[in-house]
Amino acid sequence: FEKKARVGHHFAALDISRFIPLETYFDRIDTLAKEIKNAPRAEGVSEVLLPGESRWRALRRNRAEGVALDESAARKLAGWAERLKVKLPW
Repeated sequence: FEKKARVGHHFAALDISRFIPLETYFDRIDTLAKEIKNAPRAEGVSEVLLPGESRWRALRRNRAEGVALDESAARKLAGWAERLKVKLPW
């Protein structure tokens, strides 16, 4: 915090329906997403991802397959579960 970061943020919430019908907006967003996904890829790039897409995939995978834990984390959770008298799902 000794130097100024010269960084700024701005957040805005807009009621899209004040500008265009929501159905039109969502149709345009779908079209834009398809254009982005089908855009030419740089060499070595197998897929173009939209913002948040990799996290949503990880969430779905983790819900379906569970979250991988290393032995240390699993032992710590087991210790806490024992202390709190909580049954672990594995």
